[in-house]
Amino acid sequence: VNFEIQQLLMIVLPVLLAVFLFRYLHMKESSDFIHSLPLKRKELYHINIWNGLVILVSPILITTLIIAIITVSYDLSGIYEWSDLWYWAGGTLSYTLLLFFSTVFVGMLTGMSAVQGVLTYIMLLFPAGITVLFYFVLDQFLYGFSTNYYMDSSIEMLSPLSDSLNLFNGSLPAIRFIIYTSIAVFFYGLAWVIYKHRKLEMAGQAIVYNGLRPLFKYGLTFCMMLVGGLYFQSQPAGWVIFGYVVGSLVGYTVAEM
Repeated sequence: VNFEIQQLLMIVLPVLLAVFLFRYLHMKESSDFIHSLPLKRKELYHINIWNGLVILVSPILITTLIIAIITVSYDLSGIYEWSDLWYWAGGTLSYTLLLFFSTVFVGMLTGMSAVQGVLTYIMLLFPAGITVLFYFVLDQFLYGFSTNYYMDSSIEMLSPLSDSLNLFNGSLPAIRFIIYTSIAVFFYGLAWVIYKHRKLEMAGQAIVYNGLRPLFKYGLTFCMMLVGGLYFQSQPAGWVIFGYVVGSLVGYTVAEM
C-alpha cells in the first residue's frame, strides 16, 4: 500500500540522516570543536553510526513486530503471508543500510554536505547511467546494434535506486538483499579507514583527497561528453561530434568551478 511513499522515504531519509550526522566534518568550526573533545575518532565515528542505525532501523523493526502480532492474532492470509512480511522487512532494511553507509562513505571523501548528498546518488546511479550512455553511443556508431534489446534486459539491476522498483513487484531474490547488506558493511569499514586518515583542515573542499580530484574532474567531463553526444543522437555525425565537444567543455568547466 502506497509503495511510492515508502520508496521515497527509503531513498531520501537515510541519505539526509547521514549528511546531518556527519555535517560537523564539513564545517571548520564544528570540526575543530568536536575533535577537541576528549574522544577518539573511533568513538566519534561509532557514536554517530549507532545513532543513525537506531533512528533508521527501529521503525522497521517496530512495524515488523506490530504486523507479526496482528498476523498471529487474526487470519489475514487473504491479504498477505508471513513470507510477504519477511520480504518487506528484509528488503527495506537492506536498502536503508546501503544508502546510509554509502552516504557515510562519500562524506569521508568530501568536505561539503551538499556535494556529499549529490555524489551519493551519482555513485549509486553511475553503473546503470554509464551503461545506458554506452548503449546509445554504440547504437550511433555500430550498425545493427539493438539498444532496445539491451535496455530491456534488466538494466535496472545495475543501480540500487532503480532496482528498488522491483521491491514492490516482489521479484527480488533474497540473495540481492544479502549482496546489498554486504556492500553496506563494506562501506562501513572503508569509511572508518578513510576517517582515520582524513585531514580536518580540508573541511569546505569539494574533494578532500588530492588523488581523487583528477578522477572527479575527468570522470565528470567524460560523462557530460556522452550526454552531449546523446542529445544530438538523431542528427548527422557532425552534430554528434559537436555535442561531444560541447558536452566535454561544459563538464570540464563545471568540474573546475
